[in-house]
Amino acid sequence: MGPLGYTLDRAQWLARYDGGLRMDTFDYIDYAVRVYRDAAVVIGTQVQTGSHQGNDVSGRFRVTLFATRDASSLLLAGCQISFMPPNQAGDIAAIGAQQ
Repeated sequence: MGPLGYTLDRAQWLARYDGGLRMDTFDYIDYAVRVYRDAAVVIGTQVQTGSHQGNDVSGRFRVTLFATRDASSLLLAGCQISFMPPNQAGDIAAIGAQQ
């Protein structure tokens, strides 16, 4: 599921790159992995810089990855992405300064 609430299958996810999506940097930080027998859940922060059809898509996102193991490898079974709000402590300080 994407950050705006829509769901994409694999072909649709990959087609975004043909449709003008460009990632300049992409990293996962501050993540934790939980393993349950042949499955794993990874919760972390995705940090990216990039563009889509000339529009900036840089940002930080909360990401949950779901993976499962088959006989020889670990397979990505699902991914959920959510927008992360700006630094709320900074926002609260800015609001207090305006009052």
